[in-house]
Amino acid sequence: MLICEGIVLSKDEKVLAKVKEILKKGEAGVKEIAAALKKKGFSVGGGRLRDILNDSVKKGILTARRVGKTKRKVLYGLNLKTVS
Repeated sequence: MLICEGIVLSKDEKVLAKVKEILKKGEAGVKEIAAALKKKGFSVGGGRLRDILNDSVKKGILTARRVGKTKRKVLYGLNLKTVS
């Protein structure tokens, strides 16, 4: 019998871990993050990705700021106070 102990990450947590790797290079929008995730082999829809990003902002893991004339585009970045 094989018993393994450890942390099992949900799909959202795996995506968030990859997003954090991507954002170490700097801020990015949803389209840029989705393209980088696709290159790394993760397929996540835009709506689901936005949900993961917004939940992470609420938890203080990521930061979000609106940019552009209409303030519609949101750039996400790492919250430097909580980077692990």
